[in-house]
Amino acid sequence: MISGVLLKGLSVALGTNFYITITVPAQYGYYQGTLGAFITFSLPGVLDPNGGLSLVQVAGGAPGTTP
Repeated sequence: MISGVLLKGLSVALGTNFYITITVPAQYGYYQGTLGAFITFSLPGVLDPNGGLSLVQVAGGAPGTTP
């Protein structure tokens, strides 16, 4: 989980800092889902968590190694 990610463009549009949490799958791979599939946010009526597209790629070396 990656907490405290600032969405700069949306923050500028809203006039206040807007932070999200990104939930990263535990297994290596390429994942695709809706806007709310990997990010957690609360902005009812502005962003539809079922709209849009989210892409996440989890990559790296074997556990315990440095890529």
